[in-house]
This record gives sequence, structure tokens and C-alpha cells, in this order.
Amino acid sequence: MQDARNTVEFLRTVFRYLGTGYNAVQAAKIPEHKLKNREKILERIADRYETNRSRGSRQHRRIKGLANYAAVAFNDIVLVFRTPGTHSDKPAAFISIEKPFHVRLSPFLSFTFHRQENGRWTVRLGKVDYLRFKEDFRLAILHNKYKDYMRVRRMWLNLPRYRGIGKQGQSLHRQIKKWLKQQNLKHWPTLY
Repeated sequence: MQDARNTVEFLRTVFRYLGTGYNAVQAAKIPEHKLKNREKILERIADRYETNRSRGSRQHRRIKGLANYAAVAFNDIVLVFRTPGTHSDKPAAFISIEKPFHVRLSPFLSFTFHRQENGRWTVRLGKVDYLRFKEDFRLAILHNKYKDYMRVRRMWLNLPRYRGIGKQGQSLHRQIKKWLKQQNLKHWPTLY
């Protein structure tokens, strides 16, 4: 069980699992009133899915046709991943990772994991969060609030650097340039 300390570490761990053959996921959220027992809950999850197996043990299970499990936790979110193989001993409902899947890390931040055209995994902001960023930029420019604009810009620039988020940033950058030009605020810094 990997316990991520920050968003970047969480995303890096998820990509490691996605890139090494884990093809199903189950997400869980630890209820707020149980967060004081978070460590015990994570231990129970690790014991139930045997996520702390050695590399040799995982290879042995794979050769025998059994599924392996891996888990990553961040704050109150836990993702459990499963490899192909026999897994009837674990009745939990895993979702096959063929389509994009969405993970909400906080009320203000969510990510969508998806495959690119070349078959590699990437991540982008959830649609609601992306639109919230876009609206915050628009309002700051429209009302000529430089401090608000810079605050939102700093938040955007502190997001992890992945291709999906980069494509969203390029689109947002073009829109911001238009808004700045319309409001005659060309001296403000653009997104990139």
C-alpha cells in the first residue's frame, strides 16, 4: 500500500500501476468520522488485498494465473488496482479500466485518467474543475482584478505537469489572451 503525501506522488503512483498491467480499479472514500482510524483502515485494506507482496510473490501469482492487487491512498481516498487473472476470492466490485475514469481528491480538485492516441496514459482536470478555473480567469479579467487573476494563475501553474493538463492549459491560454486583448490588459502576464 502506497500512502501518497501529495498530489504529484499520488498521480505518479497511479500511472505506475496503470503502466504495469493493472487493468481494473476500485475507489473508496474513508468517511470523515472514521479518519481518526485511517491507519487501521489502510492496514485492513492492505491485508484484505495482500498489496504488500514481494515482487517474486507477485510474479509467482501471475504465472499461476491469479490476480495481484496494489493500492494507493491519498488523504481520504483509496484506490485499489487489480491485474488480470483469477480473482474470485475477492468479491468487491472492480471497474475495468478501458474508458477514462474520474477521481475526486477534494471538493476543489478532481482528475480524469485516460489513454492518449498513442496508447499511453495521461491525466486532465475534471470537467467541473477546469470550467471553474476558466470562469475564475474570465471574472478576474472582466472585473480588472489583478490580484485575483494572479492567485488563480499561481494555482494553475502549481498543478502537476502532464500532457492532458497541458492541452487544457494551451486551450485556456488562447482564451485568456483573447480576454486580455478585449479588455485592453495586454500588460498582464498570460498563462504561459
